[in-house]
Amino acid sequence: MLLELDPTDDPNLLRLGLAYIELVMRRTLAIPLDTIEYDVVVVGDRKFVSIHETESAGLLEVLDWLSFKKNIEEYKPDELDEFLIEEINETAYSTLLARGMDWNAAKHYSLKIIDQILLRKSMKLKLGEKEIVIPLPSRSHKRAVITANRYVLDPYGAVMIYCIGVYDGERFYVPIGFKTPEGTDESYLEASAIISKRIDENFTIYVYDSSLLKTVFSSLNLKSLETKLIGIEIVGSIVDVKKKIIEKLGEGLPLSEVEKLIGMKRESNPLDIAAEAARLSLDLSSPNWRRIIIDRLGPIIEKVTIDDLRNTYLLSFILEHDYI
Repeated sequence: MLLELDPTDDPNLLRLGLAYIELVMRRTLAIPLDTIEYDVVVVGDRKFVSIHETESAGLLEVLDWLSFKKNIEEYKPDELDEFLIEEINETAYSTLLARGMDWNAAKHYSLKIIDQILLRKSMKLKLGEKEIVIPLPSRSHKRAVITANRYVLDPYGAVMIYCIGVYDGERFYVPIGFKTPEGTDESYLEASAIISKRIDENFTIYVYDSSLLKTVFSSLNLKSLETKLIGIEIVGSIVDVKKKIIEKLGEGLPLSEVEKLIGMKRESNPLDIAAEAARLSLDLSSPNWRRIIIDRLGPIIEKVTIDDLRNTYLLSFILEHDYI
């Protein structure tokens, strides 16, 4: 396995990242040391990482790298690891010492290498009777999807439950909140912070129908999110998947209709929110009305939002590979 990394990467820090990968494999998966060998190759201004197995057991191909990436993110080194990393690679250990035993540097470069591996991975997706192959979702693709759903809870449109969703290929962020006559609560701030972070990390933002999304933000008085979306459009870091559908099909279908047209799976139904709300005897004067609604409607609006995010993300790859 030969991977090309950023030309500005320090070869010693790349070796530290590789050693950390081997270390975490040993500590979390019980994979013996020396199962993999690696090297950093510098060719002019270009940096390459070579990884291979000492015996052809197929580990590099069968390993769930996305799951292992979580191991890297969550692993907390202890004193034993200081001895192990020296045994794995003395140069890496020297680099770690020079960085004041800063394990964050080791983690950063190991994740950078794993992201390059994930860029090569693919998944099979069934569309009706047809099976296609698209890239495996991961943050390595530097794309994030934003969506929003809301449901009016009173006859005057003054009280709403909402869910602002963000998906970066690895994790769904779906905070749920309320808008009342007193204003919109602060639940949306979690999603807003994630959007800002992914923009700072040079992600491209994907949406399905940016005009509709702005309308939802406006109805919730979320001017900061509406302004953020407009700003992303100005700098050209947004892709409206609905516009891509118009280019392909000649008409702008809602996401649900596109899903039916090409056979995409959906585990939720937006109409279920209204159906469950109709079964509730909503009493907005009750001090516990928020908890009741969160318990009954929250899981449904969350599932709908997750399906919207997932299918918009997958649809972006389906369109790029001309499967429509």
